Amino acid sequence: MPEGKNAVIEDVLFCGRRLVPFVDDGNEFVADAKSIVALRDMQQAAADCGLKIAVCSAYRSFERQFEIFKDKFEGRRPVLAPDESVIDISALSCVEKIKAITFFSAIPGLSRHHLGTDFDLYAPELLPAGQRLQLTYHEYDKGAYFYPLGQFLQTRAHAFGFFHPFWHNKGWQGGAEPWHLSYRIRAQELLSDFSFEVFCSLYQDKHEDFVPELISFSRKNYRKLLCMC
Repeated sequence: MPEGKNAVIEDVLFCGRRLVPFVDDGNEFVADAKSIVALRDMQQAAADCGLKIAVCSAYRSFERQFEIFKDKFEGRRPVLAPDESVIDISALSCVEKIKAITFFSAIPGLSRHHLGTDFDLYAPELLPAGQRLQLTYHEYDKGAYFYPLGQFLQTRAHAFGFFHPFWHNKGWQGGAEPWHLSYRIRAQELLSDFSFEVFCSLYQDKHEDFVPELISFSRKNYRKLLCMC
């Protein structure tokens, strides 16, 4: 479960959030309680169709997202171009690096995974033996191993209250994420009182050089980045 000062700020930022632990396919996660119930119902419907759906990511803390973002900004993690090829951002300006990273990755504090309503999903029985899970949209192309999963999620997820914030969503202009589902009604509730000032308070102890530019970029784009538009 999330702990520390920024976990408290997250609870203020996403007022009404109730995170609980759960186990899926032998792995431990944390998520919003009501969202878990809807997920279980969808997983059962998929199982009735012969498709096993498992979670690979649920709630993610601000601190964890900050580590991921910082590693990408400083070159310790790969940054992907729109075609999912790895790009070198070392020569880019600060704001250009931020734009490149946020095509596929969330700004800390603006990740929908902070809500606990969003899940990254995959189908373990469709993943070829020896193949590492990549979470790329090419895995969902027609003829690719996760194509059946993508078709199920695209046609059935809405019946359980889920939607794709980053796939077939006209308000989203970044990378496609067929694996990412959000429990719509709870996400809308938790985002309804979003305060940019509270968001900024998450960064009060962050002194990296890129932080001022990151906050400035977020001020202009946070509604789009959170798919609130």
